[in-house]
Amino acid sequence: MNRFATRLALALVFFLAFSYSAQARSAHASQFPTNVTPATTIVQFGVHGGNIRPWSVSFTYGGMVTASGIAAKRQHLMDPKSTLQAIYKLARSEKFFSLPAQTNCSGTLPDIGTVYVSLMTTSGTTRVDVHGGCAPGFTQLADTLSQIADIP
Repeated sequence: MNRFATRLALALVFFLAFSYSAQARSAHASQFPTNVTPATTIVQFGVHGGNIRPWSVSFTYGGMVTASGIAAKRQHLMDPKSTLQAIYKLARSEKFFSLPAQTNCSGTLPDIGTVYVSLMTTSGTTRVDVHGGCAPGFTQLADTLSQIADIP
């Protein structure tokens, strides 16, 4: 019985240590970058593949909005720091940083474009591609980015 309790306690310690370590990595991986220049692109999203023309929109740290393949009505974010921090807060709440890099939703036709979102963090860039509508948190983030850029 004593041997069982020791093994159980040891397993619990390893489990808690691993859980804490994973949470710390996830929290660090989703940190908003602050040591970048105003011209640095920190958010990019768009569509590729399928039977449509690809397009992308980028937000720089300084608030510039750049679009390629689509018209973005907004050219500059009104309050870049607050807007970008809110984007990262939404991304964390929607578990963006723990999503797989590629999701192919079952039943999605091949002529449908794949939506992607890429966010720069203090530990690198996280990009997620979703083909189809099976990731509601991701869709919420992508739709919000489209609204911020004011694209159709």
